[in-house]
Amino acid sequence: MNNLFTTIFRYLAIIVPLSLVMHTTISAHEPSPPPVHIDLAVSFDLEKKLLWGTSRITIDKDHDLQLSFPDLRVTAALISSEERENAPLEIQGDTLALPATDEQRTLLISYEKDVQDSFSNIISERAIILTANWHPLPQHKALYSLSAQLPEGFTGLTQADELAETDDNGQVSFSFSQPLYALTLVSGRYVKAQKTIRDDLHVYTLFFEEDQELAPGYLEAAADYVRRYEKLIGPFPYNHYVIAENIMPTGYGYPTFTLLGQQVIRLPFIKETSLGHEILHSWFGNSIDVAFNSANWAEGLTTYLADMAYRSDAGEGPEARKEAIQRYRDYVNESAPLLGEFYGAGHQRRENQARRAIGYQKSALLFHELKLRVGEEIFFQSLQRVYQTFKGRSAGWQDLQKIFEDLSDQDLSNFFSERLGRNDLAVLQIKDIDVEDGPASTSVSFSVVQAQDPAYELLLPVSIETTTGTQKFQELITEPETALSFEVGAAPLEIAID
Repeated sequence: MNNLFTTIFRYLAIIVPLSLVMHTTISAHEPSPPPVHIDLAVSFDLEKKLLWGTSRITIDKDHDLQLSFPDLRVTAALISSEERENAPLEIQGDTLALPATDEQRTLLISYEKDVQDSFSNIISERAIILTANWHPLPQHKALYSLSAQLPEGFTGLTQADELAETDDNGQVSFSFSQPLYALTLVSGRYVKAQKTIRDDLHVYTLFFEEDQELAPGYLEAAADYVRRYEKLIGPFPYNHYVIAENIMPTGYGYPTFTLLGQQVIRLPFIKETSLGHEILHSWFGNSIDVAFNSANWAEGLTTYLADMAYRSDAGEGPEARKEAIQRYRDYVNESAPLLGEFYGAGHQRRENQARRAIGYQKSALLFHELKLRVGEEIFFQSLQRVYQTFKGRSAGWQDLQKIFEDLSDQDLSNFFSERLGRNDLAVLQIKDIDVEDGPASTSVSFSVVQAQDPAYELLLPVSIETTTGTQKFQELITEPETALSFEVGAAPLEIAID
């Protein structure tokens, strides 16, 4: 190890922006159709595992509406307008399409759903968890309100501007000012605990009684994460955040709350890992969601600012990045999707590991490389600008690229296009090493060869160990072979590129 000709060759995790899929040419700034207003009302029969619901949908004039009814049994449908009131509407199949007209319309739909317990939906004596396909779904985002008649002793939760109280009759009502595609309803025999971060911001736990001893630790950790990311990014986007317990072993994050399984919250490391990841999604993924015309950037950014950042806090940053690269090499092959084609990876099943290695690990390393490229100060200023610009809206990779380019005054088009559009790793080699002693310093020269074709645009970190210490340098390389030269203050012993 202690000689000049010992070199370290490592694979760089090269991570790459928008692949040239057809829909990526659409701008994320283009306004989507104005949201419809959907007022939901639901009640339940626990013994029969039955949901009854009504959906009152207001459609502005000059706008159409498409609805789907996945696994729902529509019992009645009425439509009203200026010219007619409560006219029966026939729905055939599991979809409805209403063309635009020159008048505002109100659609009232009554429906039922038999909820056979599954990973997504449960109706039981202990909890009601509805995460998918439990109400009519519009093709575009909508503004939702929800009223629920809950069983005795149940507390309710959904995406909402306020954490509403359930009254003595089991009635609870919510509304949310952020447009969504769908709501999630969580209800159970919970005990609520609370911590105040400041007068206008609170964190809560909704845990089952047997897990109440865990609540103080979760509340303290949640408050710490909120404070941490407010300093890095900007004010928390909501006035409350809830950590709710699920019967199933989930780890879901939604605007204003996270849904963690009972088995999950009992794991001692969750407060130091997954909880922060889900809270960070409040900024990136929930308040700002991924544009419909873009691949998913939020999971990689969240992984970098949460999972990898916590490892760095513990002095394990290089190890975490090395593990991410190794995971990528283990699972990603020629048939794997590009990062510019990553939309989601699902659960931690083996068949999803390649997608997760791309959308989480590779994407996280893209942001690490981007921070080195633009500098830490500009990196976080850019993230703050992303949040200020797109809070309550959608953003895509192209939007992030533009903001980073504007604030860094750099052309990052090759950086993003390569990392989103290629899956091969950069393979680097050093050759033609030469050392020349001078009166005040020593010159170390060598060539770096990129073995893959074509070459990447890389900001290459170079570390030269000398008899008096280690000197670090950075060089932007773009060619298959690049000659480099550095001045060091003592005799060199080792060169490392990484």
